[in-house]
Amino acid sequence: FYCYHSGGMQTDMRERAESYIGKSLDSLEGAIGAAGTTNYEEDEETGAQIGFHQYGDFTVATTVGEDGQEIVTSVW
Repeated sequence: FYCYHSGGMQTDMRERAESYIGKSLDSLEGAIGAAGTTNYEEDEETGAQIGFHQYGDFTVATTVGEDGQEIVTSVW
């Protein structure tokens, strides 16, 4: 469910970010800019690197492919 506070701009950015699920992080950053903070963890099951990119009140998760390309997998 969505909460619309006075921060309508953040809600718009989150909806834009959600439209990039399945696309490259580069294209998302081209649209809404780089995250404030980014952390990486290793997926214990697959060994893949997972990126967590924090944008204000939402987070964009990515997986890092073997070619180094990051693909957006979810937004919350």
